[in-house]
Amino acid sequence: MRSNISISMWNINGLHSKVLGDKSKNEDFINQIKTNDFIFLTETWSNTTIYVPGFKAISNVIPPKLNHSGRLSGGITLLFNAKFEAYVTVLKNSKHFLWCKISKEILKSENDFYLCGIYIPPETSKYFDSETFDKLEEEMITFSGKGDVILIGDFNARTGKLGDFISTDGNKHIQNLVQDDSYQTKRENFDNTVNSHGKHLLEICKNCDLRILNGRTKGDSLGKTTFHSKNGISTIDYVVLPFG
Repeated sequence: MRSNISISMWNINGLHSKVLGDKSKNEDFINQIKTNDFIFLTETWSNTTIYVPGFKAISNVIPPKLNHSGRLSGGITLLFNAKFEAYVTVLKNSKHFLWCKISKEILKSENDFYLCGIYIPPETSKYFDSETFDKLEEEMITFSGKGDVILIGDFNARTGKLGDFISTDGNKHIQNLVQDDSYQTKRENFDNTVNSHGKHLLEICKNCDLRILNGRTKGDSLGKTTFHSKNGISTIDYVVLPFG
């Protein structure tokens, strides 16, 4: 059907805003959505159905919870072009992960794509479950055995420039048989801080032979920050792919 598709993620910090109202009806929002084939929205803070003309929506089956201020917290929605409806299947839908299978027929590839939209609360949040990263690794292993996997979302993980693979440099006992070393190169990252979530994410990358795309790909070779607030900037949103 296509030679390529576009996939992106956007933490929208609430579907509804006092200033903008319902963001799904905002012209700038709709124009941004329409530039993508598949887009995950995280922190929707809503359990209502999102409607964007020409797109289908899949949201969490588990409604977001009320936080201390009385508003809903969390929420993941996948919006995708309606013409792909017959090729998209929801496989697993939980409060932190939304797994979908995208049929190989879309790109006429050898394998189906297993796409996971992710929102993991900050480590200081009462909504964070200490087993979340273990569950992500288990599900990653399960679906990677079925096809090509892409993880995309807000991990609230700060990884600095620490390695996401086990280096074989100087090791005489482990042969590096990889011919294409484009993902073996050091990641760039404007955010030098490392937190507990970041360490967990890097450990998953090493265990499952994954690579963080941020900071080592065309369009983001410098590792741009993904979060901006009055308290500072950071890189907490990632695209993660299998290596090889």
